[in-house]
Amino acid sequence: MASNTYNPTSSKLSQVTVIGDAGVDAIIQLPKSQEQATEIMLHIHQKGIGICGLYTYEIAESKATQVLEKARKNEHPLQVKLEKK
Repeated sequence: MASNTYNPTSSKLSQVTVIGDAGVDAIIQLPKSQEQATEIMLHIHQKGIGICGLYTYEIAESKATQVLEKARKNEHPLQVKLEKK
C-alpha cells in the first residue's frame, strides 16, 4: 500500500513561494537572471506572494534558506513556503 506521507528525500519537485515584500537581492539567490529576479520581486511587491521556482526538495530547501538569510540581512520581512508538486 502506498503512503500519502510526504517524503522530503524523494525526487519529486517542490515549489518555492515567497510571501511578503522581498528585495531583488534575496530573490537572486535562486538560479534566476537579474531580469527574472526583478520580475519576480515586482510581482511579489504588487501581489504579496509569488512563485520563485520548482526544484527537488533538497535544492528548494537550500534556496529557501538562502533567500531567508539574505532577506533578514537586508531587513526584508518575508516568508518562504515549500510545497510538493
